[in-house]
Amino acid sequence: MGGIPTKEKPNIPAIVFKTHPPIDRPPLDRQRQCWIDILEKKKVKCIYSDKTLSPKALSLDHFIPWSFVCHNKAWNLVPTLKSINSSKGNQLPCLDTYLEKFIDTQLFLMQLHFAEDSRNWKLLREDLAVDLKLDPGEIYTSPNQFRDKLASTVISQHTLAQQLGFQNWNLQH
Repeated sequence: MGGIPTKEKPNIPAIVFKTHPPIDRPPLDRQRQCWIDILEKKKVKCIYSDKTLSPKALSLDHFIPWSFVCHNKAWNLVPTLKSINSSKGNQLPCLDTYLEKFIDTQLFLMQLHFAEDSRNWKLLREDLAVDLKLDPGEIYTSPNQFRDKLASTVISQHTLAQQLGFQNWNLQH
């Protein structure tokens, strides 16, 4: 990594945190509230276990582990049960098993908050615009473009994390 400025390494997420990791993780309060708002109105199932989630039992999983991405951006978070989140730990979900479910869940979250113009939409919109290089309106007008951009981002991050030694994980039923 020596010699090349950080801005010239766009494919290495949170590179500054790799050399100087944050001491503490920022709280997930706003991101959790995005999901609680939905769970109070709609039925949502865990992508890993297919069990229905409730606001009281909600845990947010970093699809690509936090120790790799070093951020709490909504596009990388997925609701799950606490026991499953603990089981997955610092591993990568198997993309063959979980990627489509993850993208469907993300699209569901984004479309609901966009349609309702919720108080949490600003948080989601900023993450999408910057990280996925996506106009937030495209979530409604071009959901396939959202799916493609999210898939591309997740696959590239997943691949890089694997190359750096992160292990694959699949929930054993």
